[in-house]
Amino acid sequence: MPAPDRKQLHGEMEAESNLEASEFRNIAIEVSPGLQGVEEGLRQLRQLFESEIQSITARLGTVEKQLGVSECHNPNFKDTSLDSSAEKVDTVKTEDTSTPVRIEESAWNIVLVLGLADVGWFDNVFALLLVLLNLLMQVSFMQILLSEYFMGEPFETRVQSAKDWRTSIAHDSRHLDLAGTSLVSRVCAGDGSLILSTVQATLVGQINDFLGLQATEFAFNFWQPGTLLCMLCILLWSLCVYKELRKIWHSMEATASLRKARVTDFRDNTIHCLSYSRAFALLITYVIRTGIASVLLVAGILWLARTTSIEELMLNAVALNAILDVDEFLFEGMTPIKIQRAIRSVEAINVRYTRRRSQVESLVHFVAVLATVWSSYLLLLVPLCETMLTVKHELCGGQRDFVVAYSSETQVSWGVRTEDIATVRASYEFSPIERAVMSYKGTPSSLSEDWARTIFFSDDRRTFDTDVARTMTNLGDQYPFCMETTVLLETGDLHQDPALQPTVETLLRNAATALGRPNATTCAELADLCSSPDARLLRMTCAETCGCTDPISSAWHKVQSQGCSATCLAEATAKLQTVKCEDDVVNHTGWQSFWHGYEGAIIGHYGERVTTTQYFGWIGSIAQDFLSYGCPVLQTLPTEILTGVSWCDGHPQLFRPLASMCPIQCGCREGRAATLPNGLPSYCPSSPVWAASAALRLGLEHCSAAALPAELKAFLQEEPWVGSWLQAKIRFASSQESGVEEVLFQDTAEDGDPADPRPALLEEATHAQNSIDLQ
Repeated sequence: MPAPDRKQLHGEMEAESNLEASEFRNIAIEVSPGLQGVEEGLRQLRQLFESEIQSITARLGTVEKQLGVSECHNPNFKDTSLDSSAEKVDTVKTEDTSTPVRIEESAWNIVLVLGLADVGWFDNVFALLLVLLNLLMQVSFMQILLSEYFMGEPFETRVQSAKDWRTSIAHDSRHLDLAGTSLVSRVCAGDGSLILSTVQATLVGQINDFLGLQATEFAFNFWQPGTLLCMLCILLWSLCVYKELRKIWHSMEATASLRKARVTDFRDNTIHCLSYSRAFALLITYVIRTGIASVLLVAGILWLARTTSIEELMLNAVALNAILDVDEFLFEGMTPIKIQRAIRSVEAINVRYTRRRSQVESLVHFVAVLATVWSSYLLLLVPLCETMLTVKHELCGGQRDFVVAYSSETQVSWGVRTEDIATVRASYEFSPIERAVMSYKGTPSSLSEDWARTIFFSDDRRTFDTDVARTMTNLGDQYPFCMETTVLLETGDLHQDPALQPTVETLLRNAATALGRPNATTCAELADLCSSPDARLLRMTCAETCGCTDPISSAWHKVQSQGCSATCLAEATAKLQTVKCEDDVVNHTGWQSFWHGYEGAIIGHYGERVTTTQYFGWIGSIAQDFLSYGCPVLQTLPTEILTGVSWCDGHPQLFRPLASMCPIQCGCREGRAATLPNGLPSYCPSSPVWAASAALRLGLEHCSAAALPAELKAFLQEEPWVGSWLQAKIRFASSQESGVEEVLFQDTAEDGDPADPRPALLEEATHAQNSIDLQ
């Protein structure tokens, strides 16, 4: 059947309208003027109006059906056959049981009006691309959030990392700072000057902030700001996702309440019905949105629960919310204006919403939020806090103030106790090397005080490495003179030398700084520190003050490795010419000082741990025996009990031989070599003054009475008168010590010595002396 002509339809509708108007006029004319007539007229008028409205609606439906406009009934026209009281009740019930749902301004809802708005084909294509872009972005964010690269390793892996760091790096002696503190103590104290292990330092700081701990605390506090903030962020994120899910549900309900037809009816900003294809497309978007929101909820909670930085928690929560708002950003920033207006102008759709449903929905929201937050706390935050505390124990627990080094040569692990960083910070005392830096760095903080300059600058890096590696012996050998006696003393040959005087004074300042007296400028100010095990540089610089040039001073540390240079020790050896060949040292100052310093020297050599040994307990009684009885004790205690070396031979790293104090007990009259097997001089006193005088007159070098060189013996054999004189003197000197045998020139000795040979020997020596004087 052919479609009716549009002009014909228009004419028919116009005629019907004129007819209706005339009927209304007729109705108005027929109304009676009485009250009862008015009521009756109104009732008739209403009946006529309703019948005409039904007729018009039916005709419009027929026309729309013929034109193919819509197959759905207009929801705005309702059956008004009920009386007025019923209409009022129905209106109240409708208002109580329904709520308007507006179409949200989102890129997801472009599907709802796509092809219905008055826009061009490109706008429609571009809008569709925005929907796909929105889907791609949110799916990509979801995939990245769930990836191992973004989430990172679980915090539990930090425990093993902490163990490895604490074992392999934290106590390495190579990482000591200038103040002598270990790396682990600086990391755990939050030292801001770290250039190593900054990851561990940051982690310790984050743990302390998260759990509300001080640097020295290792137990949970009631107040844990990180835990509370994490819970709040998880709650915030959960509310954001639940808001999204609620929007999805309401939108899905609203679209489900619309009638479905083959074609979407969108007129006067109202959606009268949806096409099946459009309804299916909207359903797909709702399912996708629900899946994305659910996955983002789980991924976001996991990410927040792994965030250990209290500063980053809020930022992460806001960043997660931005992912859910991608559709709104695309809608506001990229969607064509006409499509935006079409979505914004769509009338709200009423959705049935009873009081019971409202209560059930509130209960569901409460249970969902409570379950999400509580499960996150129990399953994620509690284990995280426990793991954090374990990591802190591994990083900073136990002993922190020590460092170790391994000697591949001896295959021994060596360690040293370091300064406590809290003590160092509280004392405000700079270490020697820090003072050296302060003297040269030239910053405002260093210029405010006059710092003693103690740095020796090397010519190049290779020389620098060599200088740093020098031993005390090497440093002493670098200067072929005794510093104090040659340079520092006014009687020295090189005093005020323009090159050497500043050098030696700089060494003296280094020695003073190392011993904690940076303001000292003379050896006399530091004399009381000479016996300290750490006063090596002081002994090298102030050799005379510290006794390095005195053969009968305390023997502790009077060796090259402990600071006494070879040239200064040579001066002490030369002074042996004036030392008597006797063992009477009980009241001597050097002897007393040596044994009083026994314990301190041993502790300085071995460390404090030596005090726990059984042998150390004997040191006091041994020292007391030597102080009381002198050199004869060497017959019963010839060796030092801890080092095992002979007192008479000395220890190259600890003390010189005691032969200068106990020459008889040390066998100086029995032919001791001038240099001992351990490389130390014998320190046997030289021959008496008269023997030295004779040797010098003969043009020979000085020699000891106990070991005359071969050339002197040969000369004496050629000149019998000199031999008689020298032998007489030696025999006389030997006879002064009861029990001492004559050991020299036995082949020329006279037979039949008298019972008391001393008067005869003295007379013989006097006669020989007179003979030499005459010669």
